[in-house]
Amino acid sequence: MWKQEVINTGRIKVKVPITVKFEYLREGKFVSANSSCGCSIPEWKEGGIEVVYTPNDVPKHLALKGKSEYESTKHIVVVMIEDSMQKNYNLKIQSTVYK
Repeated sequence: MWKQEVINTGRIKVKVPITVKFEYLREGKFVSANSSCGCSIPEWKEGGIEVVYTPNDVPKHLALKGKSEYESTKHIVVVMIEDSMQKNYNLKIQSTVYK
């Protein structure tokens, strides 16, 4: 169980790394954490998962339309062992990324 499974960072600038922490509230053993892309790097730290997220530039198809920001959702799949059973969690980072 996590304090939050979705964290909204609000507006963040492209190519500027931020660190997001998901706090783990149960007794369990960390097995693995994988991100939906290379721009977010998860790592187990005491008491939870820290994710360094460096947003990519505005996608070309949006930039061609004159857009200077986009909505982003990054998924972090965390595998834990709780009460001798494997449990998978899908944590999310939601952001509005701007240039």
